[in-house]
Amino acid sequence: HRLGSIRELELEKALRGSIKTASDIANDYKVLQDIYLERVKDFNRICSGCNIKFSQLNTAN
Repeated sequence: HRLGSIRELELEKALRGSIKTASDIANDYKVLQDIYLERVKDFNRICSGCNIKFSQLNTAN
């Protein structure tokens, strides 16, 4: 019976570890997603600025 208790504790520890790992992965994903969305916004702002400048150049010519 003692071996069963030890095994149960090992399984519980492994389960808690995997839950923490899954939670960490979800948190990391959220952080990376936020960074990605900020970069996309920055890229779109840059492209918009370039398009305005190209339009101005085309209008001037």
